[in-house]
Amino acid sequence: MGPLAVIALVLALVGGGAAHDKVATTPVTWNPTVVVVRNEIGSLTVANGPGRVVVHKQWNFRGPTAKVERHGDALVITGKCPNNVVQNNCSVDVQVVLPNTFALDVEQDLGDISVRDVSGPERLHAGLGDIEMHNVRGDQLSADAFGDIALDAAAPPQIVNANSSNGSVDIGVPAGAYAITTHTSWNDAEVRGLTDDPNAQRKINAASSNGDVLIHSR
Repeated sequence: MGPLAVIALVLALVGGGAAHDKVATTPVTWNPTVVVVRNEIGSLTVANGPGRVVVHKQWNFRGPTAKVERHGDALVITGKCPNNVVQNNCSVDVQVVLPNTFALDVEQDLGDISVRDVSGPERLHAGLGDIEMHNVRGDQLSADAFGDIALDAAAPPQIVNANSSNGSVDIGVPAGAYAITTHTSWNDAEVRGLTDDPNAQRKINAASSNGDVLIHSR
């Protein structure tokens, strides 16, 4: 199934105007070392601040399931909508706010991902959506999306991997030397204000199947 067919199917299942709306806040009074998010439909926001998880559920006929759980040192958040319910307008929007450094592992089928002012390695996947990473700090930063990717690193990462199927890729990192690899199928790839050194220890890999790639100093 192609991207346009997938989007048409999603719109048919979602419809418009949710009849039910529920918001729940879970305080996080401990310091997770890992945050895992597995969400089917909805947006995800991750930010720095007093520990809490806010889950916003919407639906028409059958409600989604959402869980916020502690598994050892890991904070695990899951969201799932019922299958085959036409015009259910189901979604689970998640906001994660934590004050400490943690590893972030996200798999989201439909919806945008926004990560701001957090520290730690990040692996983000948005099946149908955009990814924004602003003022982040981590040795390993990975973003894979159907749409646009905007990555702004406040500290030099050891490795960046960014791949978009149908959007632009914009990566900003502190000035310095990086081993840079870019790939585009149809569009432009450009490096500005950075030293592209194939022997550099820090690496940036960026690709888009249908969009521009820009790697630059922040």
